[in-house]
Amino acid sequence: MFGIVKWIVTHICRRIPHICIRPLAFISSGILVGLLISSRITKHIEANFPVDEIAPKAVSFLLEPGSVCSSKYEIDWSELYELQTRVKVLCYVNTIPMTYKTKARHVMNTWARHCTKHLFISSEESTELPVINMNMSHPESRAHLWSKMQKAMRYLYQFRDQYDFFYKVDDDTFATVENLQYALKDLNPDEPIISGFPFTHVIDKGHLSGGAGYVLSRATLKLLVEKALGKHPECPTYDEDLEDVKLSLCAYAIGARYVPILDRHTTIPYVLDYPYVNEQRFQWMDLLTFFEYEQIKKRPTSIPQFDPQNPFVRDEHNLLSELLISLHYIPARMHYVYHFISHYLRPVGIVRE
Repeated sequence: MFGIVKWIVTHICRRIPHICIRPLAFISSGILVGLLISSRITKHIEANFPVDEIAPKAVSFLLEPGSVCSSKYEIDWSELYELQTRVKVLCYVNTIPMTYKTKARHVMNTWARHCTKHLFISSEESTELPVINMNMSHPESRAHLWSKMQKAMRYLYQFRDQYDFFYKVDDDTFATVENLQYALKDLNPDEPIISGFPFTHVIDKGHLSGGAGYVLSRATLKLLVEKALGKHPECPTYDEDLEDVKLSLCAYAIGARYVPILDRHTTIPYVLDYPYVNEQRFQWMDLLTFFEYEQIKKRPTSIPQFDPQNPFVRDEHNLLSELLISLHYIPARMHYVYHFISHYLRPVGIVRE
């Protein structure tokens, strides 16, 4: 085999001597040898291990009586069904044509289908996504996001009596809709309320984070469209960045109140930071340094302490919530990981207190 490769390389060198450099010859030889070996191995496997015959037998063996742990997966769905019936949430996802395939599509494949209804707000229709075309007069950009969201709310106004709450979120956010419904179940949708991650650096009494997602009750949506958007002097009409600030100002102008949502650890379940910042929300400050040592192949001086029974240790920052509603800046591939863990992974014996 090596003789064949050597002959090929030698032949090339004779025909094109100026490219016959020794490193190139070694590289070419390695590639050709690898291809030949791979071809031989593939043929051997196909001849001696017919997958079409082996796979059904393996599945048949696994499905013998008593081999499936179905009893371990008995779950009480009654609470979930009650939530889905009592708390109807329309999720509207802000997206742009450029990210239909890289972001929005993966949101639809995972968490969005757990909403009572979900829509994508953009400027071009799609054959693969339930996109509502806002017919923007300006190009898609953060500078014109407030105009886009005003149009979105006017469009959603037609659903004001069909849903209890309206959840606005970005296409790079992962949401646990069931936790959102649980957090909203005791709130009255006919009262003008808003909820989400509370910023305070622009408005003293708090303004919402658009990326982490914010919630409008149906009463708030009605009042925004009927009395605020383009009508109230305290509701901004000018178009620039900070869409979430303007939404908050308009909501306060019509008398809506901000409702904080906290878990039993008094932790906010909306997370707006990048994933690498979220890593520090557990006890992972020291662990992160430990992992960095591993990556650069250096031996750490000590292993940091970590209490596996209590990951919710507080530091000066916010931390991840066990009632997690949303995570912002999530890569597309991680939507599937989070969705599997939150909806399909069933650790046996672990129950909620």
